[in-house]
Amino acid sequence: MIFNLSSRLLFSIISFNSDEKLNRFFKTQNIAISPLVFSEPAPASIYQITLKSALKRIQLYIALEYHDLQKSPLLNDLASAITSNLPGILNIILKKKLTAEFSSISTADFKRCGTIFINTGDRNDPISLMIILSNDFLRFFSNQINSDTEPEKIDELILKYFMDPSWMMPELDSLLSTLDRIELSFLVNNLLKENLLSTYQMHLILLAYPEHSLKIKKSLSENNIRDIINFKKNSASMKITSRDVEEGIYSVEESIYHLCRIADFSYSSLLKKIQVAVDQSRNAVLLFSRGFDSWLDEMINWNLLYNVLSVTEEKAISDLISLDGRYECIFRKYISEKKINGILSLKKNKPGDSYLNSQVELIHNYRKIRAGRVNVNEKSFDCLVSRIKNGSDIKYLLLETGWFILSTAMKGATLKTNQRIINNIPRRAGYLIEDVLKGTVNPNIIHDEIQIGKAKRACMKNIIALYKDGIIELENM
Repeated sequence: MIFNLSSRLLFSIISFNSDEKLNRFFKTQNIAISPLVFSEPAPASIYQITLKSALKRIQLYIALEYHDLQKSPLLNDLASAITSNLPGILNIILKKKLTAEFSSISTADFKRCGTIFINTGDRNDPISLMIILSNDFLRFFSNQINSDTEPEKIDELILKYFMDPSWMMPELDSLLSTLDRIELSFLVNNLLKENLLSTYQMHLILLAYPEHSLKIKKSLSENNIRDIINFKKNSASMKITSRDVEEGIYSVEESIYHLCRIADFSYSSLLKKIQVAVDQSRNAVLLFSRGFDSWLDEMINWNLLYNVLSVTEEKAISDLISLDGRYECIFRKYISEKKINGILSLKKNKPGDSYLNSQVELIHNYRKIRAGRVNVNEKSFDCLVSRIKNGSDIKYLLLETGWFILSTAMKGATLKTNQRIINNIPRRAGYLIEDVLKGTVNPNIIHDEIQIGKAKRACMKNIIALYKDGIIELENM
């Protein structure tokens, strides 16, 4: 693995909310992050951070390659900030309740640890910060990681954890434990503002998490509390089951997931930061799963290279030609002499990542063109769902579309299609959609053929977008 994909993801998590300390340590925001290195490090100044659960003690270390009197106190500040922030972050991402403490130590057993080196690349400031991760810490992301696992396999397993979007779905209990009152109030107000939280749902939250009731009530306005009290009085005869509560909690968690994509607050900024790294990783996986030349051959075989080059930025084509002259000979068959000369005039030395980004741009444009040729009229909804290659990928459709629109589309689908969807999505979401189709959830909402057709088109648009972005694969594409 020539990319630092997994190390960047891990660094995003470990350093979250520690930017100020990192900037003081390096005196710049421009830093280079190495891949995970599995040779035994020999650091000088070392701070041990111990994560504690009910049953285990798990270590990671923040260290310098060699002693530096100026950097040592800054290292202490950085270790302190990470220790304060990391348990809450891991609670949200991993759904694990942890506490942490840190201490300065003189030595430790670093066998089978993965090390991330961070530096500025400046010869005048060559010192590297080392983040040393124990095998137990890496196992947070896959229980398949052990002392015998090959480094490339560890990279692959960590990436696999983040490629599955399930980690982004918040767990309400974790959020209620982690967010302070101000952050929780901000989250609740944003949900209410976007009409993503009803009085009924707030009532269900209080039923589900009585241990957090005081914190929840402090985050609500007096009007909200009054509405909940009135609802409780007026619905005294309503028989709320455990299934109702599960469905209600899932619907709130899904709303928070979608809110994170449009609003900015501490929790959403963490998800967005990691999502950027995940998207970059997915692009690299899409590229290296086959190699660019294989993708290029496919574009030629499908007579689509001309179309792809027509919608690709000239700079991207220039970047490719500048670093591999073979592509100029290929592209000349599809680009006019005048245009190719204009592109060649842009040619200059380019960094390696620009070359790779250009390859990814061509692949995305190709998949977009292929996806654009898929028939998306509402009658083809069942067919398109059946073409999703891996049934487990249907959860991406659920997350992208949301349970309400997906269940509306399913009202006009075949029993076979509906069964495939429900069998491949999380249990609570399946409950919710099943009860919508039975008419026990939202019984007063009656969808006509126009609304069902609109929901089907929205779902199909998302399926095609997921294919274009390399998130799912479709049969016979």
